[in-house]
Amino acid sequence: MQDFDLYVKKQGGYSPAYFENPDIEYHSRGAEVIKNNEKKQGNFNRTLTIAAALCIISFTAGMVVGIKFTGDPNKPIVDEKTMQAVNELKSLVSKNPDQIQSTSDVYPKEEYPFAVKINETMSLDDSKKAADALSKRGHTVILAKNGEDYNLFIGPFKTMENAESSLQKIREYKDYAFCRNSVVIKRI
Repeated sequence: MQDFDLYVKKQGGYSPAYFENPDIEYHSRGAEVIKNNEKKQGNFNRTLTIAAALCIISFTAGMVVGIKFTGDPNKPIVDEKTMQAVNELKSLVSKNPDQIQSTSDVYPKEEYPFAVKINETMSLDDSKKAADALSKRGHTVILAKNGEDYNLFIGPFKTMENAESSLQKIREYKDYAFCRNSVVIKRI
């Protein structure tokens, strides 16, 4: 018997519009297109990054040059006071802990004869917590090692009145029990 399709009236029957097996040639060409698109996108990202970097550099350079030329030609970009402050800060930060000056060098005893002594010795951790709490309230705190424990001092002060007013302030701190037995001392 012959293979007639009576509906379409063609010989060989009806073949569907899809393929059961993928077309290998079509997919290999598509894979090459995907690779090209990725390469183009990578080039675009690189180009965009370089353009953004050049914009930032040119903007910064333009600001510096604009500031320089809008004022006096002999005027420096950074004034002397700011330059000195930055240099002092740099020298303080760059010091080793062994090179830090002692309290008596920073606050000479002749100029600052008074201090407030917290009459309670503390461990290192407790003294750091207490010093942090007092310094947050605006006091200058000095830690002094005494054997295994540490002593806390507030100040130093130039006058007895300043020391007394600071003593009254710290005695009013109800959160810190260690401040209640404080006294004003004369530095020796």
